[in-house]
Amino acid sequence: MAKLHETYRLRTRERVYARIAAWLRAEARGLEPSFARQVADYPLRRGKAARAALLTLFYGACGGRDGRAAVDAAAAYEMLESWGIGRDDILDGALLRRGGPALHVKYGLPSALNALDYLHVLVFKFILRSRALGAGQRDALFGLFAEASRRTLAGQHEDIRSRGLPLERLTEAKCLALAGGKTAYYTVYYPCLAGALLAGRKEPPALADFAWRIGTAFQLIDDVLDAENEGGGRFGKAVGNDIRERKRTLVLLRAYRAASPAERGFLRRLYEDFSAPPREADVRRARALMLRLGAPAEARRTAEGLAASALELFERRLAPGLRPREAGILRGLLGFLTGRDH
Repeated sequence: MAKLHETYRLRTRERVYARIAAWLRAEARGLEPSFARQVADYPLRRGKAARAALLTLFYGACGGRDGRAAVDAAAAYEMLESWGIGRDDILDGALLRRGGPALHVKYGLPSALNALDYLHVLVFKFILRSRALGAGQRDALFGLFAEASRRTLAGQHEDIRSRGLPLERLTEAKCLALAGGKTAYYTVYYPCLAGALLAGRKEPPALADFAWRIGTAFQLIDDVLDAENEGGGRFGKAVGNDIRERKRTLVLLRAYRAASPAERGFLRRLYEDFSAPPREADVRRARALMLRLGAPAEARRTAEGLAASALELFERRLAPGLRPREAGILRGLLGFLTGRDH
């Protein structure tokens, strides 16, 4: 039997993506067909909709009763996520996304950038045209989505800037800041805050602290899964993605600290020499080294500690102000975010 939070997420996913598909079909009527396909490509690949579920759950937990308003806000946020991951893929040189070629690989860089820019415009147009949202709700979402976009781009800048950081200067604090700087906000904080604002509530107490802990744990698990990915399509990403992109992650730091002097030299050459793309043989060697040294397992333990502290904060500071039924589903969904294996 499916768990309640999983049933809720899947049901929300169907409603949200049906809304997105209908909106994109309507918008496609005025577009050149190939452009319309490019704009709709990532949204119609369908993500897990965890952010959409967080938004609608927080809306209900804070007393909201119009499910249509929450679904429209969640649909807009899922499209915003598609814009964000599309930009991520371009900047990171990713090859795969959600089981298919990355947008820039499939259509070329100029077309992908243009389609993503148009998709970002459509997010705000969707909010403006939604009949389920009141004027005050639309105003609140406009401001929140603009801030979410700003935070995403600023976080991406820090991620790009960190690529040149020598491994000898990499610290756990830096790895956690990079993991949480962007993901904690666009994955947890803004969806939860959007749900609360839609329901007519102010920002719940301790939401930012809670979101940073659970969102950082979520990103650390993502980094762990990237290192553990053996291919076969289960993860929807290329094997060794983070290594190929030379990302400074906690998995990398744990491996570097446990490595022998010769292995450290290899990792420094791989991660600090940007004169050419990394060789696939070196990517495979680095991944095997990380696994042999137990780096992914160490990073997972750090993520589990952050998740436990987030759940403790949730029970102490957030749950008392939420409706019990939705709070119970939220507990399960939070466990899914930080305990997933794909």
